[in-house]
Amino acid sequence: MFSFKIEVQNIISEKQKHLKIIDKYKFCFYKCLANNIQRRKCTIKTCTAYLKINDNDDILLNVCDTHHDHDALFEGVINRQIVSNSLKRKGTQELFEKPAKLMHRHLKECIDISVKSTLTITDIRYMNYNLYRARSEQLPKLATNILTVHSALNAIDCITNENEPFLFINDSIDVINAIRVYFFYGTQLVCSQ
Repeated sequence: MFSFKIEVQNIISEKQKHLKIIDKYKFCFYKCLANNIQRRKCTIKTCTAYLKINDNDDILLNVCDTHHDHDALFEGVINRQIVSNSLKRKGTQELFEKPAKLMHRHLKECIDISVKSTLTITDIRYMNYNLYRARSEQLPKLATNILTVHSALNAIDCITNENEPFLFINDSIDVINAIRVYFFYGTQLVCSQ
């Protein structure tokens, strides 16, 4: 077995898996073989192409089947997926940052000019939609009754700037008896005669 050094690009997929891009084909981890050799398969399910990579990202050529039965990915598609996945990762870590601000900052600071030139307006629209969808999966659904409100408040660890608990009273049974002042918002309460 001899190894050959080919440019290998490491990316993270939308499901947080480590992928390798070689000659515009994506390969995911399949299984670990003897002597710390990884077997990686093509990410297209119907494709039978695979390759073996050692620890130094050297491809072992004489034991690989790299005949794909599909076309290679376009560079614009690969760049869009890389940017979209990194945006989704940042969006789920910084939940309270505006999505437009996060996207502008990411496109301005984190991406080089060759990637920016391949992105289109449709790609930006897809990335914006992916960012909103990833955030909505992280945030809890709107509560329909008081029990789900209290369970959601117990699950979230809310603290103030002084590292104090934000909500001092969160008791689903005695909450109304413990509060002295009630604030209501809504329409005026008018009783008809």
